[in-house]
Amino acid sequence: MEDNRDKISPIEATITDLQEGVLLVQAVDIAMKEVQSKLNRMLTLANKAADGEYTDAASLKAIDDEFQFLKHEIDEIIREASFDGLKMLDGTVRWTISVDG
Repeated sequence: MEDNRDKISPIEATITDLQEGVLLVQAVDIAMKEVQSKLNRMLTLANKAADGEYTDAASLKAIDDEFQFLKHEIDEIIREASFDGLKMLDGTVRWTISVDG
């Protein structure tokens, strides 16, 4: 009868790695949904500014102020989004996936 104890540790390590990978993907998904929501609002604002409905300087400034605020929030999400201490979206980490066969 073969001893399965040697196989358990690598299997458990693989399961842990997979669980961490799922958590990472979920964290990225949450951050990207926040960005997407802000981008959708920015598109709405850009369309309002372009359609000619708002022509007075105060309205256009209010639209631009909100647009700039949303841009700042997106920049913050990109700068601050992290998983296990690693920044996920700011380009400093190069993610790789390897499959050992």
